[in-house]
Amino acid sequence: MEGDDKHYSYEWIEKISDIVKCEKVYIFLLEEKQRPKYWIAECNPKVIHLIINNAVSPTDYYITNKQFNWLITENHHDVVQFLGKGLDLNDIEAVCVK
Repeated sequence: MEGDDKHYSYEWIEKISDIVKCEKVYIFLLEEKQRPKYWIAECNPKVIHLIINNAVSPTDYYITNKQFNWLITENHHDVVQFLGKGLDLNDIEAVCVK
């Protein structure tokens, strides 16, 4: 948000490349404004936090790889889920648990 230092994502999202270990991911983002807007982007996982934090009013997002082997999602209730094959619980805990 312009002129606002508020960040929507958690600190772990800046280190998501340590969890997903791939060069490209897909993000599906719901942005709530007067009318909902849906965004889809193919990008390096290192920029995911920039996409989320620069959205006007992000509510839900989904991150996956091209094969849809796994899914990382956060909903409008701030619930984050890690689902599927290819995600290592040790990597998730190393990044997310302090």
